[in-house]
Amino acid sequence: PANQNTLGRPVGFAALAGDRRVVLRWSPVLNPELSGYRISRRVGADTLYRVIATLLSPEAATFADNGALNGIDHAYHLSYLFATGGQSPPAEDVATPGPVVPWVADGGFGRLARLTPDGRHVDEDRTGFVAPGAVAVDTVTGDVWMSDGSGARLWLLKPATGVLVSIPSPGTPGDLAVDHGGHGVWVGLETGGEARYHDRSGALARTIAGLGNPAGLALDASDGSLWVCERDANRVRRIDPDDVVVSETAVTTPSRVALDAATGEAWVTSYTTRRVWRLSPGGAIDLTLTALGGPVGVAGDARRGQVWIADLGLDRVVVLRRDGSTAFTVGGLDAPRAVAVDVETGDG
Repeated sequence: PANQNTLGRPVGFAALAGDRRVVLRWSPVLNPELSGYRISRRVGADTLYRVIATLLSPEAATFADNGALNGIDHAYHLSYLFATGGQSPPAEDVATPGPVVPWVADGGFGRLARLTPDGRHVDEDRTGFVAPGAVAVDTVTGDVWMSDGSGARLWLLKPATGVLVSIPSPGTPGDLAVDHGGHGVWVGLETGGEARYHDRSGALARTIAGLGNPAGLALDASDGSLWVCERDANRVRRIDPDDVVVSETAVTTPSRVALDAATGEAWVTSYTTRRVWRLSPGGAIDLTLTALGGPVGVAGDARRGQVWIADLGLDRVVVLRRDGSTAFTVGGLDAPRAVAVDVETGDG
């Protein structure tokens, strides 16, 4: 108890949320005076901690609380039990289980990280990348695609097997658009002027050349057409599976594009001009918004009729309705560049 860092509590304790489960981890301490560990839990609005593991082995370093309730806070206590009969003050942590599996491309640390559904902890961490910039997940297979622009590589991680595939790129890979039907991915080569399609093994299957810096991509699942923001060419084009240009819209320095699956409309951001445009399925501009500080990332929530905008210039995320009115704003963020939406909950 005199240890000013731990105050006698177990060290390294973390409650890692999962889907209907919480895994508890800690740093084991081998000492002849230690009999083991005790775990208590408090759920939701309950005021009492109830013992769920009376005496775990001194060698134990993990405990799985299966059958936990998604969307509800679970608070845990972990205590040392001593041979003399005493008990240490508890280490504490909280987890909120859920089905979401969030992945983050961490350019600053050159890593790919999987967070717990509640965002409180890093559950899996892979390092050794140069400066990853974009990540996209196939929600059917669980495959994770990541572009590493500075490393000139596209990466494919198959979490089920742990296989990591390195795919060299002739240009600077940037934005990604997953094909949830074919389980491949489109990647825009910002310095190569191409959009490339890689199949689920990572092999190159299709190339669209002659693009003016394809900074943003979005795939229309209904017909397989690809929307491309060509930043240097000041246009957004929609290209069908036969490489035919279906529409071409003149917009200044577009950054990213996202589709509304219910209406077929495309939402386009421009950091440089501080604008957001709504394009009809045929490519006509039918709405222009200017009250933004520097929008970049954009994501559609067709189920709720909303569009999420990462407004980098004003350190906020703005959520719009289909008519362009503001549903709500989340401020106080640190230069948000990308945004994604959980289609089940509507959370961003």
